[in-house]
Amino acid sequence: MRARLAVLLLPLMLGLCFPARVLAADSTREPTTGTAPTGSATATSDPATATPFPSTSTTSTTSTTSTTPTASPTRGAPASGGTTSRPVAPATAQPLAPVRGQPLAIPQQPLPPSLSRASETELVLVTTNMDAAKTVAARAAGYRWRLRQRRTLDNLGWVMSVFVASDSRELDSQLSALKAQVPELLADENHRYRLQGKGVTYGQQQIGWQVSPGCGQGAVLGQLDSAVDAAHPALQGAALEQRGFLPAGVAQASQDHGTASAALLVGNGSNNVTGLLPGATLYAASVFRQGAGGAETDSALLLEALDWLAGVPVPVVAMSLGGPRNQVLEVVLRQLHQRGMRFAAAVGNDGKRSTPQWPAAQPEVVAVTALDARKRLYRKANRGDAVDIAAPGVEIWTAKADGQYGYMTGTSFAVPFVAAALTRNPAEALMANAEDLGEPGKDAEFGAGLLRARCD
Repeated sequence: MRARLAVLLLPLMLGLCFPARVLAADSTREPTTGTAPTGSATATSDPATATPFPSTSTTSTTSTTSTTPTASPTRGAPASGGTTSRPVAPATAQPLAPVRGQPLAIPQQPLPPSLSRASETELVLVTTNMDAAKTVAARAAGYRWRLRQRRTLDNLGWVMSVFVASDSRELDSQLSALKAQVPELLADENHRYRLQGKGVTYGQQQIGWQVSPGCGQGAVLGQLDSAVDAAHPALQGAALEQRGFLPAGVAQASQDHGTASAALLVGNGSNNVTGLLPGATLYAASVFRQGAGGAETDSALLLEALDWLAGVPVPVVAMSLGGPRNQVLEVVLRQLHQRGMRFAAAVGNDGKRSTPQWPAAQPEVVAVTALDARKRLYRKANRGDAVDIAAPGVEIWTAKADGQYGYMTGTSFAVPFVAAALTRNPAEALMANAEDLGEPGKDAEFGAGLLRARCD
């Protein structure tokens, strides 16, 4: 029996925020050079702590040709099952609609649960206009909060401000007073997020995907990841447009993860790395810096990147990252989904005792877990009711930074398979056509089962 489910979710997050919540991420294997693989590699996981860093301005990197995005499919309400609770998905989304000139609404909703603590906290606050942002800043100055950044998100129609509260013991009451003065205020911690992969060619065969030279022609995707090595041989000729969102002087994370994900989507076949959609256009947002415990990003950087992708607009976005639930990101993803954008995210690599991270746990996001070549669940994959579907993600042969190639493992690397399929089919069809694994019907380990999809 196969369960038809329709759930779209977001922020898959296990991580941290200022000052000290920790996110775990798998490490990458040493790159393998030469011809395509015949063996396998062992996955490992390294815990890492996130470190604070300001989010700032946007810079451009590489770009190639682009195409006009096509509308993405809709999805209904989620099925129940598994072991953890999950929010109910909102009404079925509409076809892809432009965002620029049609600002997102800021809903009236409670502030996040208690943020007060005897330590420094970084906050991300959004308002509908600059006057409201200045009102917030004036009041924040009285609280001795430090304004770290203010930016207009033109496509979302918001103004984002990032503050640092050095003494957070009265934070809840201070935010309540701000909310009373500026009712449209949306606020949360500037949470930290980490990549969800580490690092053969069985993947496409396992899901029934057959690539022809024109596969993906006219399709448009986006990814939120580390920077991509656009000069990599496997990406030559690919329609890749990349934009960086780190400020000058901030060390970017290794390009391994972003390069691997991009090659799985639009790789040209070099050294047996053929993308799922070689004819597609990929908009790659580089949002990960090198923190003390590894690659990390934060809510503010993700908002800037989503603002860019929404302005294209990009119909399908792959998010191989995870961390804590964030009220601001949740609102953005929900409303972008209502305008037709589709999201796939990794459930996380914390093991069977951990529930899916955010944004994967959000109903508007397709939560993706990973399997090996024998259709066994990745042993470190998170479990729970929010898991939607499974795809290849263990020992996947792909490109790495600096022209290298290697095996990559993690729920991150299952995400491109589902994102590619979302450009061809509605999420509800992917769930209905999945190969049921584990317990009959949807379950907390495999979701609806193994993705089965074709590029035709």
